[in-house]
Amino acid sequence: WDYSGYGHNGADNGTVTWNATGGFDGNGSYEFDGIDDAVNLGDVENMDAPGYLTIALWFKRDSDKTSESTNHGVDNVLIAQSSGAANDNIEIGTAGTKIEFYLDTLELDQNDHNFEAGIQDDQWYHLAFTYDKDAAYEMKIYLDGALVNYSSLWGGFMDSSSTSPLSIGLSRPESN
Repeated sequence: WDYSGYGHNGADNGTVTWNATGGFDGNGSYEFDGIDDAVNLGDVENMDAPGYLTIALWFKRDSDKTSESTNHGVDNVLIAQSSGAANDNIEIGTAGTKIEFYLDTLELDQNDHNFEAGIQDDQWYHLAFTYDKDAAYEMKIYLDGALVNYSSLWGGFMDSSSTSPLSIGLSRPESN
């Protein structure tokens, strides 16, 4: 459930499991199989061509599943806004010890970015992704409060996601 007050409560796809005693603090977490499980938040209007964005989440990967890559090469998807019928604008995941992401702006559609972050299986991490179209380094990724990497490749507003759903745990949940 969305505790932000914006009402972006999602719908489970696949066999998403709620573990009431899981999570980094023992207060609960969702568990995904890495194949077809997701929480589909639907079309989130604030994600249509934003110039400024912060995504923050906790995650723990049980195993590194690199056989389920998105068409942009992102593995172990944590969060994505993409759809088979509409435009992709962001995908964030992990592969091996790295954080991977895809970002599409009106200036540049750029695939295959990954940064060494020391990711290990069976360990909780807090990830924050920021995008600020006006900053010298538009994109920054933090892991457990430490800056992992930054980049100034993109510029401008993120591409419109049209009606693509924002999803947790999977890219393109409506196609699975």
